[in-house]
Amino acid sequence: MMRFGATEFRYERGTQPLPKVGPWRDQIEGLLLANEQKASRERLTLIRIFEDLRRIGHQGSYDAVGRYAQAWRRWSEPLKFLQE
Repeated sequence: MMRFGATEFRYERGTQPLPKVGPWRDQIEGLLLANEQKASRERLTLIRIFEDLRRIGHQGSYDAVGRYAQAWRRWSEPLKFLQE
C-alpha cells in the first residue's frame, strides 16, 4: 500500500551561486560587450575570450564561461515588443 503525500522529495535551488565566474563577472561582461560592438568579421570567438580571461588569471572552466556568456546574451537582448 502506498501512502500519498507521506514523503515528498523535492529540491528547489533559488539562485545559481557562480563560484568561479562570480568574481570575474565584470571582466567577462566587459569583454562580451566590447566584442559585441565589433564588426562581425572582427569579433572574437568564445574560446579566444576564454583564453584572454585565463591570461589575466581566471581559474574557471570554458564551460562555465560559455554558460555565463549564453545567459548574458539572453539578459542583454532587448525585449521583442520594444523593437517594433
